[in-house]
Amino acid sequence: MVWREIYPKDGYCRTFQLGNDPEIIHIIKTGFENKYIVVYEDAFEVSLGKTEILTKEELERKYDILFDEVDQFEKIIRLLHESTHDKDIRECLLKVYDFKKKTLKNGK
Repeated sequence: MVWREIYPKDGYCRTFQLGNDPEIIHIIKTGFENKYIVVYEDAFEVSLGKTEILTKEELERKYDILFDEVDQFEKIIRLLHESTHDKDIRECLLKVYDFKKKTLKNGK
C-alpha cells in the first residue's frame, strides 16, 4: 500500500495516510539539519502518539516519500519571508499556497 499526502504542505509538517486505511503519519521538520519527527496516528489507537526521529533518507526509504520538493518549497518560503518582511511566516505560506492553487486552476 502507498502513503498518500492528505493535507496541504506548509513547509514544516506533512501528513500522509496509508492508502485508505485509518493509519496516518505526521512528519515534522525539526530545527536540526536533516532530522524529522514522525508521529503516528491510527483509529484503533494502537500506535497513537508513537514517535521516531529519522533523516530524510531514512524517511524516503521507509515510507517511499520524496522530500526534495518539500526542501525546495521551504527554501522558497524563507526567501519570500525575508524579501517581503512579513511579520508572520504563515502569511508567506498562504500567499504561496494561493498562488499555487491559481496556477494549477489555469493549467500551468
